Amino acid sequence: MLCYIAQKFPHTESADFKARTDMDAIMASEGFRNVGVRNNLRSNRFATRLARLGGVLKAGLMLHRGDTLFVQYPDRDYTLICRLAHLRGAKVVTLVHCLESLQENAGLTPFQEVAALSQSNYIIALNEAMERWLGEHGSTVPSTSLGIWDYLSHEAREARQTANTEVPRRSQPDPVIAKDGYTVMFAGGVSRRRNQFLYDWGTVIDGYKVVVFGNNFDLTQAAAPAQFRLRGFVPSGLMIRHPEGDFGLVWDGCSIDSCNGQMGEYLRYNNPHKASLYIRCGAPVIVWKHSGLAPFVEAEGIGFTIESLDEISARLRAMTPEEYTRMKDNVGRISARLATGSYFRSAIARANEALAPAVTQMRRLFAFR
Repeated sequence: MLCYIAQKFPHTESADFKARTDMDAIMASEGFRNVGVRNNLRSNRFATRLARLGGVLKAGLMLHRGDTLFVQYPDRDYTLICRLAHLRGAKVVTLVHCLESLQENAGLTPFQEVAALSQSNYIIALNEAMERWLGEHGSTVPSTSLGIWDYLSHEAREARQTANTEVPRRSQPDPVIAKDGYTVMFAGGVSRRRNQFLYDWGTVIDGYKVVVFGNNFDLTQAAAPAQFRLRGFVPSGLMIRHPEGDFGLVWDGCSIDSCNGQMGEYLRYNNPHKASLYIRCGAPVIVWKHSGLAPFVEAEGIGFTIESLDEISARLRAMTPEEYTRMKDNVGRISARLATGSYFRSAIARANEALAPAVTQMRRLFAFR
C-alpha cells in the first residue's frame, strides 16, 4: 500500500507550507493511507513537536511489509522515519523540497546530506540539475525529477474541465500591452538581505513596469521608484483570479547582472514555488538562464531565459504579439496540469514503477517463508 505521514501546517501563504500541503492533498486524492496523526498542529511549539513525534512513531507501527512510504524532505525526523519504515519491511520514496547543505548557515555538508538521503529507496528531485548534484556527491539511489511544483487552488475544478481543450488564441495583442507596454510581476522576499537586486533593478527598466507583491519593500530606497507599483501581500487565490502582470520574474540575490550570492546560486538547483504561482496567474515566466528551472521553461515555451536583468527590455521590445500569444497558450496548458497535481502524480507513477519489481520480490519472499 502507498502511505504518507500527513502534517498540519499553519494557515499561511508561505511557499514552503503551501507546497507541502499540496503534496499531501495529492497523495490523499491518489488513495494513499495516512499512517501519521490527523492533526499534529498544537497551541504551542513543544506540543506540536510531541504530536509530530507521536505521529512518526505511530507510522512505524502501522506500516507493513511491501508498503511504500512517501516522505517529504527536509524533515527533522527523516532518519527515524526511514529506519522505522525499513524495520517494518517498507520502502521509502523521498520528495526533496530543498537541499539543506546548500542553504545559508547549513548545519551539514553535502556528503552528509547525501548519506541521509541514501536511506531512501527512490528520490524525487526537483529538476535534473538537482539529480545531477546528488549523483556528483555520491548518491546511487534511483531517482527522477518533478519538473515543476504543482499548485492546487480553488480554481482547480475549472482547470480540470479545460485541461484537454485547446486554449483559445487571440488574433490581436492584448490592448493593455499595446498601449502601455508589459508589466512584470515579482512576488516573494523583498528584503535587502535576500533580494538587494530589487533596489537596483530600476536602473535597467526601460519600456515596462514592475508590480511587487510582498511586504517591507522600501520604495524610497529603490532606483527609479516610478517604475514600480507596490501591492504588498496578496493571497495567492486572489492573484490567480485577478492577475496583474504579463510576465513573472524568478530571480534571487544581490545583483541585477546575475543570480549571485547564496540565495541566487541556489536557483541552480531549486524550483521556486513562485514560478508555479505566476503560471497559475496565466503569466509567462522570466528566469535566470543557469537556473534549474530554465530547461523546463525553454522546453515548454512558457517564457524566456536571461543572463541579466538588463536583457529584459530588449527581449520585450522584440517580442511579437504572436510570440506572446504562443507563450500564453503554453502557460494555459501547463497551468491546467499544475492545478490538478499532474507533475507529482506522474512522479509517483514513475517511483512506483521503479520499485514494483523489488516490492513484488519482497512480498513473494515473505510469503514463501
